[in-house]
Amino acid sequence: MLARDVFRPGDGIRFDFLFGGSVNDGYHDRRLPDRKDLGGNLLFHVGGEIGYQFNRTWSVSAFVDHDSNGGTAKRNQGLNSVGLRLGYAL
Repeated sequence: MLARDVFRPGDGIRFDFLFGGSVNDGYHDRRLPDRKDLGGNLLFHVGGEIGYQFNRTWSVSAFVDHDSNGGTAKRNQGLNSVGLRLGYAL
């Protein structure tokens, strides 16, 4: 949490950073116009997220994710995602 009890007790501003791996079953053929050539099936996955936690159960956030082979293959178009996330903790 970046800040706690911002508007009321139990809420807060959150920031998360991620680094890991991802697996895909995509094709490796740059001639396909509707596909990206990610250069491999095992990729690096990095991202960040900032949001507001209403209480222990509900949160909303904006995120940015990037998947890439990190230059380990000849082709490396990468894949970026940007979006909003509504969270519910079980």
